[in-house]
Amino acid sequence: MATNEYEIALHVVKQNFEKINREMPPSLRTREKSLYKNLTNSRLGPLKRLEALYSEMDVIYSFIKQFSPCKKGCSHCCHYEITVSIVEAEYIKKNIKIKGKIRSQRGKACPFLRQGVCSIYPYRPFLSRRLLSLAASERWWRVTRLGPSAGWPTT
Repeated sequence: MATNEYEIALHVVKQNFEKINREMPPSLRTREKSLYKNLTNSRLGPLKRLEALYSEMDVIYSFIKQFSPCKKGCSHCCHYEITVSIVEAEYIKKNIKIKGKIRSQRGKACPFLRQGVCSIYPYRPFLSRRLLSLAASERWWRVTRLGPSAGWPTT
């Protein structure tokens, strides 16, 4: 039974991915294609370059988000282990004015998750920005990331 639900979830994801590819405006495709070159050739320092990357990602992902069930308060992906680079840690610390190391604990939610909401959303790291479900519902997030052996979420 779970395998069938998993296959359905993957089918919906593939359909949404195809729809994104079909409907993405040419201007966004151009931005996406030139992003690496523009950042590589930039004379900006590491923090400003990271900020420019995030700004471009925000523009591109604002289009993609319309195909996702993820909304404010959905925090399924905030329980993943992610890597934060040294530059990203500096960027977060600079913008939210904290001192010391940013630490997470294995198996625990992101240390910046507060009452189901990201407390550093505008400054979240690259990998957090990339996590976006294309399934039909945020409850499918667990099934699509873990596969059919994980079981089906009950809520």
